[in-house]
Amino acid sequence: TELINSSGEKISPEVLLKFEKIGLYFSSNWCPDCKPFTPMLAQFYDEVNEDVERFEVIYISSDEDETAQLKYMKEKHGEWFALPVGDAMTKDFKKKFQTFAGKEQAEMGDTPRKNGIPTLIVLNSDGSMVCDGDVAGNAIKKMGPKAFDSW
Repeated sequence: TELINSSGEKISPEVLLKFEKIGLYFSSNWCPDCKPFTPMLAQFYDEVNEDVERFEVIYISSDEDETAQLKYMKEKHGEWFALPVGDAMTKDFKKKFQTFAGKEQAEMGDTPRKNGIPTLIVLNSDGSMVCDGDVAGNAIKKMGPKAFDSW
C-alpha cells in the first residue's frame, strides 16, 4: 500500500525507514475531540523535526471520503502522510490496534474497540509499540516536544 500526502500524491512507504519513531494518528475531520488535538500534534511534529527529521505521522482516517480527508490534511495537519480512505490497510490498522470511531463498530465486526478517536499510537522504526491509547497524546499535551525523548 502506498501512502498519500495532502495533495493526494502517492508516496512509497520506504520514506518511513529514515525516522526514529512513527505516529499512527487515528482521527477524522468531523470528530469534535480531534479538533483541539490535531493542531497540537501538528505543532509537536514541526518542533520535533525542526533540526532533524526524527518523527513521522501516518494519518489513519475515519473521514467520509477522500475529498474530506485531503481537505482536513491541508487545513489542519502537519506535512505528514496518510493511508487513503477506503484502503484495505486502513481497516487492517484499525482492527489491529482496536482503534476507530464508535460509528465504525459495525464495519469492524467482532473487533472490540479499545480506543476511540483521536488516538496517537507511537511505534519504533522496527514496528514495535512505544505507547498507545491516551499515553502519547497526554505526553504531548503535558510535555510538548520533550515527550518525544521520553518515548
